[in-house]
Parts: sequence; C-alpha cells; structure tokens
Amino acid sequence: MLLVDLPGHRRSALPAGRLTVEGMAARVEALLDELGEGRVHVVGISLGACVGLALALRAPARVRSLTLVNGFAQLRPPDAAGALRMAVRLVLLATAPMTAVARLVAAAHTAHIPVIWCNDAHLPTDFELKIWGAHAMKGTPGAQTIPALREQKGDEVLGKRTYSAFYETPLDTVLRAHDVTHLAITGLHTNICCRHTSADAFFRGYVPVLPEDGVDSLTEQAHRDGLEYIKTMYQAEVTATEKLLRKWK
Repeated sequence: MLLVDLPGHRRSALPAGRLTVEGMAARVEALLDELGEGRVHVVGISLGACVGLALALRAPARVRSLTLVNGFAQLRPPDAAGALRMAVRLVLLATAPMTAVARLVAAAHTAHIPVIWCNDAHLPTDFELKIWGAHAMKGTPGAQTIPALREQKGDEVLGKRTYSAFYETPLDTVLRAHDVTHLAITGLHTNICCRHTSADAFFRGYVPVLPEDGVDSLTEQAHRDGLEYIKTMYQAEVTATEKLLRKWK
C-alpha cells in the first residue's frame, strides 16, 4: 500500500507556482514511475478523489481500479460562510502546512503554557490498524512531530496508540502536574481523534478548547459535525486561533 502526501500537504513541500488538481495528478504519476509501479488500484477521498480521477484521465493505462469518495467537480461553496471557510483554507495552504497550529505552539512557548505532543506511535498489534492500515508506526518518521510545528526542549512528547490522547498515556498526570483546567486541542481529525480526546478530557473535568482552524477532517461536513458534537456533548469551547492568541498574550 502506498499512501501519498499530495503537494503542500503534511510533509510534502508546497511547490512554486499555481497548484492544480492536474498538476498533483502529474506528480503522483511521476512518483509511480520513480517507484517502478505498474498498474495500480487508486483510492481517493475528497481532494484525493479529484486527483485520482485526474490521474485516471491522464494515464488510464496506469489505473487498474478507481475508488472515489466525496470528490467534487468544482470548488463552489454553497453560501457566503462556505466561501469564507474555503478562503481561509486556501490561505493556510498557500503559506505553510499546519500554520494555525504552528502559531499557537509558538505563542504557548512564549507565554510558558505547557505544550504536549500526543503523536500516534502504533505497534503492529494495534486494533486501529484494522481500519486505517499501518501508519505512524512507533520508531518511524511518521510517529514524529512535524518539523514545521517546532517542538522545543521541555515539551512533553507522548505516544498514543488509539484515537484518544488520554487512553493508556500519562496525559492526565502531566496536565494535573501543571494545574491545567482548560485543554486546547489541535490536529487531525476533528470528528475522530479530537472528538475522543475531548470526551476523555470532559470526563476528567477539563474544559476542551478547540480552535476551529487548528483542527480538520477529511471533509468539511465531517469537520463541522465534529465541532458541533464536541461543543454540544462535552461543553467544549469552540473558538479561533486569533482569539486564543489574544488571550495568551
């Protein structure tokens, strides 16, 4: 199985010039050439579905089968609010991966707010791998903090093996040692890891705080649904990065 970070996503650098679906498909094709892959089964979700379709149209001989989920024909937001959210996402993409999170981390360091990295660090026996396949395996680069987020000496780094950052980790002990009452949660995915971590935080008496531009999901709908569920069921404070930055000054 080959999991591809599209250009400008996760650890793949943002290329110079305009970024298009067709251009990303061309880069995927070049990667297949470099790896010596022949005909492949292509699975894509959201933007990945668009890239998969573009790859099939560009090089049909390379695609053995095509599975597309939640793709889109064109970027057309349903209303003004959707247009604003899309604009925010495009701005983030045009600057650097995880820009909002990087700003929060930098501000927390300056304000001497504890920064705790809860990274996936899976073992081959983890049940989660039955759903998602092997990813972020312990001891591999995939289990390390993304360099752009600037982990610093003194930060706590905890490895987690399932969705919640609390499950079978010392996170609760670390938070209580710092007298934490409000827990700012960032990362992926809003409706999965952030939701389960928010639940466990709420169960332990913490107030989950989620900057909506510092978390994300595979689709916009999953992102919005995740935020609404966390806010309703776990009394979370859903805010924005700019508001948190002002509060932490």
